[in-house]
Amino acid sequence: MRSMQHIGPSSRTSHGLTYDGERKRVVLFGGDPGGPPFADTWSWDGALWTQVVDTGPSARHGLAMAFDSARKCIVLFGGASGSNLLADTWTWDGTEWTQVADTGPAARSRHALTYDDARERVVLFGGRTAANPLGDTWEWDGTEWTQVQDVGPSARCAHAMAFNVLPDGSGAGIVLFGGAGANGAGLNDTWLWAGTVWTQAADIGPDPRAASAMVAATTTVVLFGGVNSIDPSFPSANRIIYGDSWRWRPAQDASLQAGVMRDTWEAPEA
Repeated sequence: MRSMQHIGPSSRTSHGLTYDGERKRVVLFGGDPGGPPFADTWSWDGALWTQVVDTGPSARHGLAMAFDSARKCIVLFGGASGSNLLADTWTWDGTEWTQVADTGPAARSRHALTYDDARERVVLFGGRTAANPLGDTWEWDGTEWTQVQDVGPSARCAHAMAFNVLPDGSGAGIVLFGGAGANGAGLNDTWLWAGTVWTQAADIGPDPRAASAMVAATTTVVLFGGVNSIDPSFPSANRIIYGDSWRWRPAQDASLQAGVMRDTWEAPEA
């Protein structure tokens, strides 16, 4: 399938991308072209890419972004530029970037960031320093970062997170899947965050993987792809790049079909 437009951001990986629900645009920032990272900001309106500003956060890759619907802005945190890890927080209001904090989580890259719509907080988990992966949880309330939990999923980076609303409206929370541990090998555990504690929710589902993509879709979460190891020294002959899709079914939804109250992953029918 062809791309929808041939003119737009240049080739890159490890960039930030999220949907701006206030301005109805997809916003992209930065990334790694295989050389010095980018610091450009682009907006996609469904038909065209437009470079909207060339000032703001410094050049970086491995950053994370999420749309804060309560404050109607995109939040960006951290990333890396070469061996230099970053710990700055920026917001995008559709016109300009503003640095809003330089204290909070430690400098890191390949962390996950998502918005908790039920509690009006941006939630950050994990990532990697120069030496080790991290296992801390932080929340951004629009003014400051607060570390809210240090018990839960094991330390990891390149994991996936998305906010999920239960089908019957009885609850909501963040779903976290996979990532890579200290040795770079993929993980396949699933955790839920509802603002107080992490709860491990499922031990079956997608194969262990990191660097997958996950997005909320109405009352479910959809996951696609990933790789079984992000260790650069991992033999290429043993590397698996996945092309499968999975759907998360919370307990209330799963029970309609299975007759039991449990969370589960399922592979949609082809």
